[in-house]
Amino acid sequence: MITLIKNGLKIGVDETNGAILVSQEGSRHSYQTVAADSEYSVSNARLEDDKILFDVSRPEKKQGEVQLGEAVPDAQTLVHACFEIENEEVLCAKLTMSSNARFKKPFNYPPAFDVQKGDTHIIPYNEGIALDADDPNADVLLYGDHKMNVCQFSVMAMWGLLRENRSGPYLLCACDTNYDAGVNFSRDDDGYFRARPYFEPQKSFWGYDRVLRFVVSDEGSVTAMCKNYRKFAEKRGFVRTLKEKAKAVPNVDKMIGAADVWLFNDDAMYKLYNKDAKYTPPTAEQYKKRRDIADDMEKRGIKRVMWSIFDENVDRETVDYIKDKGYLTTVYDVFTDVIQHPIASLMTETRYKRCEPRLAYWPNGIAITENGCLMTAWQLMGKDGNYYYQSRMCDQMCVECAKERIPALNSKINVDGWFLDVVYNFSYECYSPEHPMTRRDSLYYKGQLEKFIEDSGLICGTEIGREDGVPYCVYNEGMLSINEWRSNQAGRRMCELYYGDEIGKTITSYMLNPAYRLPLWELVYHDCMISYWYWGDSHNCCPELMPKRDLFCNLYGVPALFSFNAANYEKLADSIETSYKNTSPLAQELGYEQMTGFEYLSEDYKVQKTQFSNGTCVYVNFSDKAFTLENGEVIAANDKLVTRK
Repeated sequence: MITLIKNGLKIGVDETNGAILVSQEGSRHSYQTVAADSEYSVSNARLEDDKILFDVSRPEKKQGEVQLGEAVPDAQTLVHACFEIENEEVLCAKLTMSSNARFKKPFNYPPAFDVQKGDTHIIPYNEGIALDADDPNADVLLYGDHKMNVCQFSVMAMWGLLRENRSGPYLLCACDTNYDAGVNFSRDDDGYFRARPYFEPQKSFWGYDRVLRFVVSDEGSVTAMCKNYRKFAEKRGFVRTLKEKAKAVPNVDKMIGAADVWLFNDDAMYKLYNKDAKYTPPTAEQYKKRRDIADDMEKRGIKRVMWSIFDENVDRETVDYIKDKGYLTTVYDVFTDVIQHPIASLMTETRYKRCEPRLAYWPNGIAITENGCLMTAWQLMGKDGNYYYQSRMCDQMCVECAKERIPALNSKINVDGWFLDVVYNFSYECYSPEHPMTRRDSLYYKGQLEKFIEDSGLICGTEIGREDGVPYCVYNEGMLSINEWRSNQAGRRMCELYYGDEIGKTITSYMLNPAYRLPLWELVYHDCMISYWYWGDSHNCCPELMPKRDLFCNLYGVPALFSFNAANYEKLADSIETSYKNTSPLAQELGYEQMTGFEYLSEDYKVQKTQFSNGTCVYVNFSDKAFTLENGEVIAANDKLVTRK
């Protein structure tokens, strides 16, 4: 192995099998990858000017195996690698890979870091999860392919390992060039899960330098890991705080601590998902019911609310009524999904009406795949009971559509914010000659869409979101709700309530299990974006579990999201009031603060502590037994303790 030691950090490359090494001098731990896959060869390895230089190559498919319309790869992909020690703001090992190659399938290098008993994977899957490398449930808990250019599976371009049962030692892996990158988690024959990074082509070519950074330490655990990653994020321009956003849009201040309320009319799900549904605008009685519910919330002392509107028919009188209470109003919108004209007659009138503002963008504004097809999007139920794919509008064209739609519509409805559905669910290449895009371009135009909303004086929210959208987005919905652990069809059951045996195992065993959850996102971006649960995994979707969700909100310093239909409000009202009062005041107190620390206080991970930049500490005991802190203070079972400076 060729090695280099500098500033107390040691790196190495095994020229025989492609493994790489990162370790601290004098550390009890070193981090070395497994050997590269057999089809990868390392050559020309040498130490030069305090850098380890080497080549990595892989043979590619023959021309006859390439599908019609796809680019022909080179005979081999040859990548020039530079492994060096960098000591700017963070001492780290930096791996840069460059190439002129044309290739097709993902390039799986470097290999996975090896793991051992007591190792835990740290994964930015939505809010974040901690998954022991030998967890027998990992195949159920984790979707394997985590692309770094979409929301959900990797909301941040990083992953890591904790050693010694989640105590001090850690390895942070950060990707500066996440546009065409991902990590694949898979179980090997020895029973351990490992994380394998990969890089995809940019329109069939390597395209640009791909950069990974590795940080190791024996101390600090996940807190130090995230502090270091935040420094990388700052360098990339992702860190823009809520205080800064409030200067651009003053209403952001009203968002701090605000509960997110989705109130659906009682026929909303029927109109959306029943093939026989007839289109009817909301009635005067339905608008009155919405105002009555707002009145009741106000009487109950629910003072900070973001009133989210789903219906395409927005009543200005009701909006003004809600705003007069000091509540914020925001409207749901989606720019990515367009009904294909040939199937428009098969859609219910409700679905057609909801898509009407985007219909003019089919087909010329639709993203084109590499083989020349229109890109598909979310399926809708037709009048025949079958589901049909929509087309996906190119992100470039989404910005154009928004500039036409938002100012004109808001001059009529006068809401305070715009919620963008599915915007970060996919980043993709577009091969249209009129509006071509790389995945990097796709992420750029998504950001431009959010910037336009901010420039319009509106609060911008997105479904889940990811760090590329942090500069202009104020809040996200779904960051707290791990995708694979939600109830079945949560995206189509926004106001479903589950009781007793109806509550799925994924909710009780995983979603609300503190041993699996981790405030990874909050440790990096708490003071930059407000995070909520998902509407199909709302605070109230399992009413008997609302107290437990209160505790997660307390620990993370975030408010609640309530999603329900008008008919269910009365039976939920007391619980909503309780949860609001349990969560929003603390979330308001902490909303502008950076989360500066996270600790496990018990061996079973059920007692946890977070710390914030104003000195506030939140201790939560998720167990069924009281827990005594080192200073003698007792946290009751299933309760919290808040200390302030």
